[in-house]
Amino acid sequence: MTLQEEIGKLLEELLDLDESDHLFVSLYLDTSVNTEGHRVHSIYLKQKVADLIPVIEAGKGEAAVREFRQNISRIEQFLAQGLEKSTRGVAMFSSTARSYFKVLQLPVPVRNKIAASRAPNLDVLIELFQQNVHFCVVVFDQQTARILSVYLTDVVRKRELSNPSVSARNQEGSASRVRYERRERDVVQHFLRDLAQAVDNLMRAEQTRGLVLLGTQANVAELRKFLLPEIDKQVLLTQNLPATTPDSQLIERVLAEVRSVQQTLTRQALDQLYDRLSQDYLSSAGLERTLFELQQGKIQTLIISGQFAERGRKCPKCGSLFASGAAECTYCRTPTIDVDLRNQMEKLARHQGVKIEVLEGPSFLDHLGGVGALLRF
Repeated sequence: MTLQEEIGKLLEELLDLDESDHLFVSLYLDTSVNTEGHRVHSIYLKQKVADLIPVIEAGKGEAAVREFRQNISRIEQFLAQGLEKSTRGVAMFSSTARSYFKVLQLPVPVRNKIAASRAPNLDVLIELFQQNVHFCVVVFDQQTARILSVYLTDVVRKRELSNPSVSARNQEGSASRVRYERRERDVVQHFLRDLAQAVDNLMRAEQTRGLVLLGTQANVAELRKFLLPEIDKQVLLTQNLPATTPDSQLIERVLAEVRSVQQTLTRQALDQLYDRLSQDYLSSAGLERTLFELQQGKIQTLIISGQFAERGRKCPKCGSLFASGAAECTYCRTPTIDVDLRNQMEKLARHQGVKIEVLEGPSFLDHLGGVGALLRF
């Protein structure tokens, strides 16, 4: 099972869990080493646990605090004994009352976060799964090419192509040289055309979002002539790297820059939302309006503030979601239950194939309920 499949499977499993009255602890930790070669995630965890205990005691009582401590004890035991040396980030989900404990060790850091609620907190996991971390890398020259489907730092799929060299025969006369050079250009063009088709096939099969082209400026320009417009639009980065560069080195080389470009694209989605809202065109903002559009299947991109954390109501019979105050379902009159709206909205969006953008840092959306959307129609 690939890392992407593992994350997707865990995400679906967690989304399908029903809320309960018992605490569910969700923990995301950056476990990479600092400049002194030490992991410092235990400092963050200790401080956050100390901060949460009085909050849980005030809201849920001493029994909930004991349950919380049991979950933290299980988590700390794993961190002390089960954390692999290569792990740079970890996602942990624990509910001792439900006999549930899952850990996902990752090759990349994640932002630190802990939550103790009636359902798992999934925003960081969804960011990992859907926020443009699966991309395609092509490293090539006029003779060879490698196409890599990269998820985080994991090469999910790889294909290699080669271009048979043109035989340098009969080059004594100028006419022969001209024919040879023309033939050489034709062979290179054919190779680049085949490479463009192979890139298209792999990106569609792997559903990658983003393309990195590594080669000389001239070769990259020639290859892009053969890429389909919808594929060329996904180019995130071009660099001049030798075609012989090992996979691990080229991924390490481009990963930070790809993430920077992808963060820029997320900000562009936010800018697009602002422009559409100002023109009252195919957009929504605010919880109630966006929730309505989501349930109507109209959303193309769901944009969520990292600070968005609202509770609402759900009909256990028909599944309808309500922002607040609906003691019974508007449609079937069934009594509703209290739910984590963020989890429910992200679950529904994933099932509809909606793109989810999670914002880091403050934005105008924080003043509009923390959630908005670009609409299909």
